[in-house]
Amino acid sequence: QVSKQIYLVCIDWDFIDGQGQVFADFTAIYHVLNDEGALKIINVISHELDSSLTLTEPLDW
Repeated sequence: QVSKQIYLVCIDWDFIDGQGQVFADFTAIYHVLNDEGALKIINVISHELDSSLTLTEPLDW
């Protein structure tokens, strides 16, 4: 959550063909606005999954 109205949502996508093989994968980060209860995507950023990493230390907010 960025603010009371804006959230970041991260989804790792796999596109799978009829034979069950992944033919495309990527990460998408959505900026979602809560507009009086209606959620609206206001921006999307995507990048290759191999650019992702897992942090070894937890983040404390």
